Amino acid sequence: MKETRAAKYGRALVSMVRPVVLFYSPKKAEDYIDILDKEVNKYSFRKRKVTEPVHEGCFWSLGNLERLNSFDPVETALFIRESFDQTYNKDRALNMFYSFMNALENLREDIGDGTL
Repeated sequence: MKETRAAKYGRALVSMVRPVVLFYSPKKAEDYIDILDKEVNKYSFRKRKVTEPVHEGCFWSLGNLERLNSFDPVETALFIRESFDQTYNKDRALNMFYSFMNALENLREDIGDGTL
């Protein structure tokens, strides 16, 4: 089966994380990925009907963030969650999410076995 655009995008999001973790020791890189993983997992895939008011699954991740600090895993996670929201399609966002999390796990393994 051919990889979808959403899956490619989710995998590509990890490519912006990879250069950041290269600056860290393996332990600090794993800590960064752990925080990023936890924060990205806060994304809600709850759908909203056209007439339904905004609920906890509808939030504006970036808030007042004006300049992204990619060395801060929480800010990076905000950016990634906003990327999911910009699809305006929870099914596509879920596909991106799974692809991102799989690529993030691969990055974690590369750090753990020293191949990064």
